[in-house]
Amino acid sequence: MLTGASPGSLALVHKSGWMTSENFLQVLNHPVLLIMDNESHFSVEALDFAKENGIVVLTLPPHTSNKLQPLDKTVVGPFKKFVASGIDSWLLENPNQVVGIFALPRICSLAWDRAASSQNIKSGFCATGISPFDPDIFKDIDFMSSFVSDRETHPVASTSAADALTPPAWLQSARLLSCGRDFKRCHFNST
Repeated sequence: MLTGASPGSLALVHKSGWMTSENFLQVLNHPVLLIMDNESHFSVEALDFAKENGIVVLTLPPHTSNKLQPLDKTVVGPFKKFVASGIDSWLLENPNQVVGIFALPRICSLAWDRAASSQNIKSGFCATGISPFDPDIFKDIDFMSSFVSDRETHPVASTSAADALTPPAWLQSARLLSCGRDFKRCHFNST
């Protein structure tokens, strides 16, 4: 199953297709810094193992991974794109065949090598404020949708068709800020 995979790859599967506590313990043999969301597969045994083996575990608050997970920001998207492209190429080279479990390691390895470039990885840590450390990477406006949704809504009548098509000023500001903050300083490559 690991034919064509990157050196040091670990092949773990479960019939459910999800991570399990048992497989997660095996994963902990590899990383030094583990950044993860609050998932149930992180057991007491896994925490003990991490502590005993010098693995630093950084858990993210619920519903923040889209902002705080470095690889989600700049590696996972390009990886998915490259896997899709690799599958397309494989299908062209192997007409009338189905992509199976034995073809995926090579496809994924090639996609990972392209997506997990040092430039993309570094830009992910930069875009999330982890490295270089930037406690001010997020502003109040980044959380405005949560703030706005906590208030009562009052319909506002539009005075013209142009007003109906123009996003509110706060939304325009949020779009400009999110585009500017992540990508002026932190560049990533998805091509």
